[in-house]
Amino acid sequence: MRIAKLAVVYSIMLVALPAAAQDDGPPTAKFGASHVLALSSDANLSFQHVSVSPGSVSSTTFVLRPAADFFVVDNFSLGGTVLAASASTSSAMAGSGGTVTSFGIGARAGYNVRLGDRVSIWPKGGVSFVTVSAAGSSDSHVALGLSAPLLYHPVAHFLLGLGPDLNVDLSGMIKTTTLGFAFTVGGWF
Repeated sequence: MRIAKLAVVYSIMLVALPAAAQDDGPPTAKFGASHVLALSSDANLSFQHVSVSPGSVSSTTFVLRPAADFFVVDNFSLGGTVLAASASTSSAMAGSGGTVTSFGIGARAGYNVRLGDRVSIWPKGGVSFVTVSAAGSSDSHVALGLSAPLLYHPVAHFLLGLGPDLNVDLSGMIKTTTLGFAFTVGGWF
């Protein structure tokens, strides 16, 4: 529950910060322009079927991934992300289940493709190191993450997005593959 409260506070801050920074002055650099810093968070509240080797698991998952990305040249970004996640699970194996908590850090690269003045798509890919804790035990692994949110820029320095999100564990004792949709909110300077 603590993660959910922090997620709400962080999301409100991300919405309020770009709105507070907005002025009526001349137009500023567009999202994806060289030397622009983007702060965002991918929040995911979903019902997922997760394929785990061996077996299967049904879960309700909440994921928060605050991130900072810097556009080193027009439309090409390099950045980092922090992961905090909580999942309530039920397993087909002997009726087991419980709560799984994950924390991690990662690096990523992306390329923003403008589709219009207020719309773009920002595919990103990266690797992360994640520690997962459940039922008194933990496991660490390296994961590959891919996402491609369709972004809407309603006003200068603010973005909203929704798009597919894929995470694949590359190492660790238990390998998980997760496919879902992520909601993105953020701003840029």
